[in-house]
Amino acid sequence: MQIDKEDAIKIANNINFDNWTSKEIFLFQMSQERLLMDFNIFHKATQDVLGRPVFTHEFVDDKRLFNEFIMK
Repeated sequence: MQIDKEDAIKIANNINFDNWTSKEIFLFQMSQERLLMDFNIFHKATQDVLGRPVFTHEFVDDKRLFNEFIMK
C-alpha cells in the first residue's frame, strides 16, 4: 500500500530514523513511491547497504538499485 502525500509528510517530520539500521531505512523507503524521509538519510542508507558510492542520478532507476541490493 502506498502512503499518500499528507502521511508521507507526517512521517518525514515525525519519525526519528537515528535508531534504524541502513537496511531498515533502505527497505522502508524502497517500498514506497514517495520520499518518506530527508533524502540525505535515504542516500546514506543506500550507500551503506550497497557498499559503494551511489550518485543521485541512480535513484531514477530504483528497481536497479533494489536488484543490486537483492544480489548482494
